[in-house]
Formats: sequence, C-alpha cells, structure tokens
Amino acid sequence: MTMDLPTTKCLRGLMSTTSDHLCDEPVERTIFVAAPIEILAASLAEPSRMAEWMGDDVMPVSVEHEGRAGGLIVVRGRQHVPFENRGRIVRWDPPRRFSWTHLSTLSNLPDEPASYTTLDFALEPACSGTTLSFTMHGFPTLVIRKHLVLYWAVTLDVIRRHAEGYA
Repeated sequence: MTMDLPTTKCLRGLMSTTSDHLCDEPVERTIFVAAPIEILAASLAEPSRMAEWMGDDVMPVSVEHEGRAGGLIVVRGRQHVPFENRGRIVRWDPPRRFSWTHLSTLSNLPDEPASYTTLDFALEPACSGTTLSFTMHGFPTLVIRKHLVLYWAVTLDVIRRHAEGYA
C-alpha cells in the first residue's frame, strides 16, 4: 500500500493537531482488478453485492440506494453498536463512475454538509481487467480522515478480490 505525498504530509500533522482541524487534501489510490468493467461496476452498484464486501458473517450489513444522482444511499449494520452510514449519490454513471457522500452515525457529527466525506470510484477498461481509481475528499476531522484512509486501504483490496471472484 502506498500513499500519495499530500496524504502522508497531512497524516504527519495529525500527531500535533486537534481532531477538529479540517484536512481537505484528497486521498487517491488506483488499483488493477482482474475482472471486466461490468463485473466490477456490479460490485460497486448492486446493493446485495455491496453488502458482501462491506460486511461479513461476523458483521453483516444491509445496503439500500436509489441508483441515481441525488438519490439516497444507506448502509446499516452493527459493529459493537448499531450504526448507519448515509449519504447522497453525487454521480451515477454505470459502469464507469460512481460517487456518493458518506456520514456515519458512529462519528456523532451533526447531519450537515460539512460532516460528509465524498467517495468517488472511476472505472476504466484495461488489458485483461479494469483500473479502479478511488478518491475521497472533504474530511470533517483528521480523526475521521485517518480512519477512512485505513479503512479504504484494506477495503479496496476486498473489492478487488470480490469482483475477481465473480469474473
């Protein structure tokens, strides 16, 4: 796993900065997935498939969304306590682009625009598979940024394995 320089610089600042300090530098990661674009897109767009890579037997989740720009997306589960991640779909252009905002009830932040992080998935066909470029930006706190960087570093590889399992 590699992080871009701006991410590393921002995370270094975490040690000496309070958690309410905003950090708006985007985090980007690109991976190769050995599956056709349609299969990877299904992993990112179909609620039942999304629930497969977001959860597991120990922590099952449910995913609901409206499948259109402006529509709601809601993920519910239990990780020690019940949680709900919610947001709005920003972009819905299957099979090439998916983007939505994200706020977790576990953050205890108010449901207002400044509390949301945007997650963006761009897919491009590549030789024998698909390139997935992931970007997230708009972190309400550095603690949330740090958590999401760690979560998505692992989860992108889970998505890759999930899609390749359907290929």
